[in-house]
Amino acid sequence: MIREKVESSHYNNASEVVREALRLMQAHEDVQKLKLERLRSELDKAETDFTNGDMVTLRNDAELTAFFEKL
Repeated sequence: MIREKVESSHYNNASEVVREALRLMQAHEDVQKLKLERLRSELDKAETDFTNGDMVTLRNDAELTAFFEKL
């Protein structure tokens, strides 16, 4: 794969390909970390809402559909 990238003339050598791959891996990890932090934050909010009794009970698919239509 590295050889193909170099031969495609998009990169001058294997080191450039590897550096770009590492940059992309880091960017991917950063995005995953941000998503996980956001998920944890939203779970904390949901837990607080639940503890405070601020919740909605949905008993069937129709209620679930109606709930999401309001969002």
